[in-house]
Amino acid sequence: MFISCQSIPLDSIKLTTDWNLHPWEFGVIPKDLQKSFSLNGVIHPPLAIADSDKHFVIVSGAKRIEFIRRSIEPSQVDCMVIDKDAPPSFILNLILADQSSAFELSLAEKARFIEIASRLLNKEEIAATFLGRLQLKKGRSTIPNLLDILRQDRKIIKEIHAGRIQERMVSELLSLPEEADRLALVQLFI
Repeated sequence: MFISCQSIPLDSIKLTTDWNLHPWEFGVIPKDLQKSFSLNGVIHPPLAIADSDKHFVIVSGAKRIEFIRRSIEPSQVDCMVIDKDAPPSFILNLILADQSSAFELSLAEKARFIEIASRLLNKEEIAATFLGRLQLKKGRSTIPNLLDILRQDRKIIKEIHAGRIQERMVSELLSLPEEADRLALVQLFI
């Protein structure tokens, strides 16, 4: 098996956006999540992968680690640690399982997942393995169109992530040639 539960030193954990499905929120814990953590604690252990013998990178659960650092400050944290030799598809499947266990992924998070997967797999593997699980069409333009979302202004990405710009409107928005026009349209939606 490529994963095990381990108690690892908190100071050996690196928080990066390398695996993060919502880097536009990095370092921010929404009030609802903060309240849930305060009431219930961190129920699901974060996923980490060994970066070296003594350091770990968070694959999923950066907000959980951030809450623990701000509130509890233990010296050790229980994490699900992924073997550094784990196949990329195994890691990607874990990310999807962890992130979609509470909420359906937003279109922006799906785009970010595809971007991460593109570092590890070719487009054919991504399409065959993940587009169906992400409830995305298996068309030729699906992956490039999703990646185009992440090249937009941060404000546009946040609005897509929040669901204030519906999926059917995203392609219309992205068809506007000027960024200023796209931002003005987003402002109108808001």
